[in-house]
Amino acid sequence: INYTVPDIAGLAQGPRNLVASATDAAGNIRTGPPVSVDKDTLAPAQAISIVGVNDDQAPIVGNVTSGGVTNDQTPTINGSVVGGLASGESIRVLRDGVFIGSASAIGTSWSFSDGLGGSGTYSYTAQIIDAAGNLGTNVAAAYSIVLDTVAPTQTASITSLTDDFPSGIRIVASGASGNDPNPILAGSISSALNVGESLRIFRGGIEVGTAA
Repeated sequence: INYTVPDIAGLAQGPRNLVASATDAAGNIRTGPPVSVDKDTLAPAQAISIVGVNDDQAPIVGNVTSGGVTNDQTPTINGSVVGGLASGESIRVLRDGVFIGSASAIGTSWSFSDGLGGSGTYSYTAQIIDAAGNLGTNVAAAYSIVLDTVAPTQTASITSLTDDFPSGIRIVASGASGNDPNPILAGSISSALNVGESLRIFRGGIEVGTAA
């Protein structure tokens, strides 16, 4: 029995019904039921980009710029698509060139929450894919973050508080009273700060500044 099918490669874009037929040696022809197909070889062409990475892990929260440092092991990657997605399209997110999942998209914005392991540098890109499996012609520019989950090991201590209001200078002992609205704190660190480290000052559990 010989089988013949239409030349799919020569078909125009769009949906249609295909029918296969079988012919035996005696010339008998049997036609099968129609099969619906939708030829789509056109790749999505919208521009796509990563606009930021959100860090919601205290104490420092907010957007992490590309190349920036974060301690958040579950960062959220945010991006945009010019014109939004067409029906059947989705956004593939890649970390270090490996597909890690599909983003959630609303209108022209999209987001994806990742889960990272240990400290290191991670690079993200994104690309649109349609229902037929065609990958978009545009790939989001790489956006990298540096994950640092290793806490500083130095010990910091406050050694004095100076009150010079309204005149004269005196050292206020811990637990004692003072009337200076802008007292000066002094302290020590067990070893020098490393590159990128800072000493943060808290009052009543709320950060009030960074020491010099």
